[in-house]
Amino acid sequence: MAKIKALLGILLVIIAICGGLASVESVHASIGVVSTVTVGNYPEDVAYDSGKGEGFVAADGGLWVISDINNTVVATIPIGKGPFGVAYDSGKGEIFTANMGHVGSAFNNLYSVSVISDNTNSLVATINISGTDAPSYVAYDSGKGEIFVTSVNSIQPGTVTVISDETNTIVANITVGIEPGGMVYDSWNSEIYVVNTGSDSVSVISDSTNSVVATIPVKSPGSLAYDPGTGGNGSIYVTTEGSVSIPASISVISDQTNTVTKTIVEENSTTIGEMVYDYGVGALFVTSYNYTEGISSPSIVAIKNGAVVATVPTPEVALTNGMAYDFVKGEVFVAFGLNSVLVISDSSGASASPSPTAFASPSPAVTPTLEPTPIPTPTQTPTLSPSPTIAPSPSVPEFPTWIALLLTLVAISVGGAVAAQRRKLRRQNFS
Repeated sequence: MAKIKALLGILLVIIAICGGLASVESVHASIGVVSTVTVGNYPEDVAYDSGKGEGFVAADGGLWVISDINNTVVATIPIGKGPFGVAYDSGKGEIFTANMGHVGSAFNNLYSVSVISDNTNSLVATINISGTDAPSYVAYDSGKGEIFVTSVNSIQPGTVTVISDETNTIVANITVGIEPGGMVYDSWNSEIYVVNTGSDSVSVISDSTNSVVATIPVKSPGSLAYDPGTGGNGSIYVTTEGSVSIPASISVISDQTNTVTKTIVEENSTTIGEMVYDYGVGALFVTSYNYTEGISSPSIVAIKNGAVVATVPTPEVALTNGMAYDFVKGEVFVAFGLNSVLVISDSSGASASPSPTAFASPSPAVTPTLEPTPIPTPTQTPTLSPSPTIAPSPSVPEFPTWIALLLTLVAISVGGAVAAQRRKLRRQNFS
């Protein structure tokens, strides 16, 4: 019997290993474009509203609202001129959009931030942005109930404008580096990370003092993504530009030390565009371009543990812009091309669990009237930490041939041992 138990134990271990491999394979194999949604011209950015299960897309002329139930446009909201960056405020159930208007000091009065209610899909406030720098990217700080907006200046240090979502008024202006762009909110440390493309740096802003507390050197920074990690050990991902001879890469910044701790090189990419972190499968979804052989279609690649685990070709040669993660459906929205949004499945399927506290998103079961999500302390653990082993979708692919053969051999061995033991017991009973 001891031999049988040992063989059964080996079989269980192999099945567990194979199940893990099948889970990873199913995640990777199932990643792909599941829908292409037509929106307004020149889509720039997209934000996911978990309270309503909708994606809000900033495009020429307004916001296009996409239902994640059937991936169709359910509303179009006219807002300010030149909408660009967009962010979802889960505490108020509102969408904030930066409107770049027309470039040039003669059109300063068109620089604004629009506030949209997701209950009525209507404009509820317009916040004017003064100065000669156009507002571009937007980030939501759930701990303070504030909106951070970068204003572009390609010559002098730019500005981050802080807006209270209670009063829809400007409460602070923070000077950062030259040509500030994308931002992410780190709720573990109550900080905002801002890329400064013209300064080759990333600024770290404390939301308690509205001041820059650190500046991190990063060569040719582009877009950012935030991974909350566990126990307060989060990471900030920053894309860096490559060239024909030097591949593009992603710098990984520790939010504990505000230093670059790792560099992920994308060997097949000369340029990395926008990206988003999918904590359902623990992977970065990144736009990858390769210009070594002329103009080519971009690909959406999934990067996990520093390696590319899936590549999703795009349908045409076109630029991709903002990206957003829908944790309820396990999908990624990508603003793409002239007038489209690609919906990419990460294969994890719908989530029954709430979003991590670090992301300050409400649970899918919560009604659209939401209370602000409390900011976690370093001793708290997010309700859903990124897991590298996500359960496979219902359609799990078959095991590879070598695994099937191995299982067959083990099963034969176990079956033979069981049969021998039964014959031995039968002889003892008849003797």
